[in-house]
Amino acid sequence: CDEWVLRLFPSLPVSNFLDVGPQVKSLILDVTGSFLRHNISVLLDFSFWSKTEREEVRERFGEYGVRTWYVQAPSEDIRIQRVIQRN
Repeated sequence: CDEWVLRLFPSLPVSNFLDVGPQVKSLILDVTGSFLRHNISVLLDFSFWSKTEREEVRERFGEYGVRTWYVQAPSEDIRIQRVIQRN
């Protein structure tokens, strides 16, 4: 989502990214729907922390036969290590 925010709001300070997060996520999900309508595979790497968020995406894209997986790192140390590697 950060890459989208940087492209759509280039002058927005990083400290304000959360202010536009919901709008950007909505746009990403709209584009995802467009891809799925054309049988293009999509991988969403969001922080679907809540079961409700995961269910909303499943419901939104269920008509496309979408399969979903929730993957969580086995330990806090591994999660921290992965975040450091990504950034």
